[in-house]
Amino acid sequence: MARNHIISCNFTVETLVPFIIHLTIHPEMKSLFSMLCGLAALYLFNLSCASRKQKLTPPETAAQASVTTKLLDMFVIYDKYIVPNHPGFLQPNSKAWGADIQLAGKKFTIGFVDYNGDGRFDDTGNDLLIITVFRNRKISINNHYGTHRIPIKNKKHFLQVDSTMFTVTVPGDDKIINIAVAGKKENEDGEVLKLLTHVPNAELYTLDDTKVQMSKYLGQQKYTLLFFWALRPFPETLENSAQVKYLDKLIAYHAKKLNVVGLRVMMGEPFNLSNPVFLKEMQESPWDNLITTEEFYDDMQQDLSYFKGVLAAPDGEILEVDITPRELLDRLESGVY
Repeated sequence: MARNHIISCNFTVETLVPFIIHLTIHPEMKSLFSMLCGLAALYLFNLSCASRKQKLTPPETAAQASVTTKLLDMFVIYDKYIVPNHPGFLQPNSKAWGADIQLAGKKFTIGFVDYNGDGRFDDTGNDLLIITVFRNRKISINNHYGTHRIPIKNKKHFLQVDSTMFTVTVPGDDKIINIAVAGKKENEDGEVLKLLTHVPNAELYTLDDTKVQMSKYLGQQKYTLLFFWALRPFPETLENSAQVKYLDKLIAYHAKKLNVVGLRVMMGEPFNLSNPVFLKEMQESPWDNLITTEEFYDDMQQDLSYFKGVLAAPDGEILEVDITPRELLDRLESGVY
């Protein structure tokens, strides 16, 4: 059986110097001496490179402080958000590219909108920077409602995800961006694009004017669907909404894993539904119905669409925005949740 032999040599100054002289005097040993010198030089070179590399990249902190990535064509733009020559909507040639980001303990999706479709995302005043929940692929822009965004103004913009501040560079022709954790005083006065990753514990009211907290409806080891059924006096009856039958199915088949909460949004007007029959239907519906504020509605990235909303995990993390009861029913029945 073949064996590996390891030769151990313990050199001292008294033994090493004569050995080197012996190598250099005898012609037969010169080639061996040259080879040993070459190997020693290569070893020292590699050691030097490794030392310099460690100095340039501090352990762990560099990878956690920033992310450089390339934008991808990943978003869905629905036709109803395209209104030619209307600055509050997207245009027929508008395009949106983005990236999913995980950095500093936060997960979110960032994107840039090429508003005029010229192939660039850095047109000052026209193109948009957008932010949404992690892996969301829907963009909804209805005047100032919907997906959170700001117009491109500089080469670098500021984001706030929950309480963590980031900077993001505007992409050039290569569509590459850099996102980094921002210093505390880096942007004291500038515009900040904000995102909440969890449903806030907002103060709400029942339809009979009882104050409650949102935390009452989250958790219990269940997902929670927050759907918005009225923004202003709303003339429809429940039977006229195509989504209501899917709400009934959600309640009937998935009550063990899902809370359903209906929300009416107050937008400056007193609580006064023009259709008392509709109000009675909501009061008698098999899910809880609450009254909330426009601020909460905006935080949840809603776009003035009826019977759509937000899906939250048991811990309150926002999993999807702009989701309909039918879409959620499909996800539950296919095992996504």
